[in-house]
Amino acid sequence: MSRQFTLRSTFPFWLTLCLLLSLGSVGVLGTTPALAEGRRQNAAKQMTKREDGDFQLRLGQQAEQQGQLDKAIFHWLKAANIYQRFGDEESLGLTYDYLGEAYVSLGDIRSAEDAFRRRLAVARDRDDLQAQMFALNNLGTLFLKEGNLNMAEEVFSDALAIARSVENALTAGISLNNLGLAAALRGNYGEAIKRYNTALLFHREAKNPAGETLTLTNLGDAFLYAGQGDNAIIAYTDGLLAAEDIRDVDNQFRALEGRYLTRRMMGQTDLAFKALNRWSKFAREQDNLAEEFKTIENAAFFYAELGDRQQSEAFLIRALEVAEQIGALDRIAFLQQKLLEVQAASR
Repeated sequence: MSRQFTLRSTFPFWLTLCLLLSLGSVGVLGTTPALAEGRRQNAAKQMTKREDGDFQLRLGQQAEQQGQLDKAIFHWLKAANIYQRFGDEESLGLTYDYLGEAYVSLGDIRSAEDAFRRRLAVARDRDDLQAQMFALNNLGTLFLKEGNLNMAEEVFSDALAIARSVENALTAGISLNNLGLAAALRGNYGEAIKRYNTALLFHREAKNPAGETLTLTNLGDAFLYAGQGDNAIIAYTDGLLAAEDIRDVDNQFRALEGRYLTRRMMGQTDLAFKALNRWSKFAREQDNLAEEFKTIENAAFFYAELGDRQQSEAFLIRALEVAEQIGALDRIAFLQQKLLEVQAASR
């Protein structure tokens, strides 16, 4: 769904027509020039107020681009108030989209939920099915974050029902992917796999490569946790290729990590190290120290599992150094304990 905002004209067609009719009927109705002028001033004042909303919306967009989310929210709340006062539901709905996404970025889930609920209400008032589907999926994603799987599945199913009723492949794919996530969180990996596979059909019908990439990596996760290693490798490999095609770095990392974890689970040591090295190399190419830290930590644990304490100790020391660099304070105490255990076992 595009969030691009288009400025409305200074005088929309319907208002211009009303002004022309009122001015053209002065002689017939006996309207005085002063009254006509008053009408013009009132109309201009209303449009100024609407333009104030547009101005606040743009200020919020600019603040968001500068990473100033609190400031962006301040301007968008002002815009929402103006649009609500003048009954501009289209712009009001757009503003709630902005607010919801900003609150999510700030981790304010309650405020995000309120914004998306308001967005859904506006969409229903306008009978805007497309906006309803996106609002429902946004709400469901918040419910997933909160662990409220029942509510998540309910709203995702509502979105899917609308999508199927209007034959909208794009949002059908998104909704089914989200339903797959809900099933996976329940530990029902068989159902998750079914939903992801159906989602892929809709993504391909809608020509949605971003959705297809995300679902492929989700499918790889479901196969991995279901213990279906061969299928997991296929899904992760397909996901990696799809992610490379659209330069989706996040899902490239997910697929690379998934391939390593799957090879390790399957006991394929050589292939696991090969997958780990490729993951590590990509992290360095992207200058992503957080991902590189994950590869170093995994190497330390893998060597310990294989009984190579010397290599495990070396990677644990390196992992501690990087953890301090990236501020991963929650990992430092854990890694220090592991290092002590390895050193004690080596004596």
